Amino acid sequence: MFRSILIVCTANVCRSPMAEGLLRQVSMRDGIAIEIESAGISAKEGLPPAPHAVEAASRRGIDISAHRARQLTPQALHTVDLCLFMEARQRERMAQLMPSVAPKLFRLGHWEGVDIEDPMGQPMEAFENTLSLIDAAVAHWLPHLSR
Repeated sequence: MFRSILIVCTANVCRSPMAEGLLRQVSMRDGIAIEIESAGISAKEGLPPAPHAVEAASRRGIDISAHRARQLTPQALHTVDLCLFMEARQRERMAQLMPSVAPKLFRLGHWEGVDIEDPMGQPMEAFENTLSLIDAAVAHWLPHLSR
């Protein structure tokens, strides 16, 4: 069973905070005790989430407004049980950063075989669509988290 999950995207201001909030919401609902955090491969520490990400999450009852971006570190990768990332190319960057963690790196869309593309700079609809993809991916991960 996984006790801790790190969700990674590029800047840690839209996809990973939305995924973190959604996974936290459903794990609490389903009684899955798990620590969930997020980080970005190229994050600028302390940035707030993108306004469209906050709004998309809020429409689903998830408050990510207090989130602040944090940079991915080797220590963060080392200490978690599972790292879920958004795009296949991000795995390469993390494996280069710390090759020993490669076995715990999985794409969030692993079960569907999809990347979850960055909606940054796009209209609200793109953030809604991204959150829908995240929701579907989280639903596929849940059975594997509650063992």
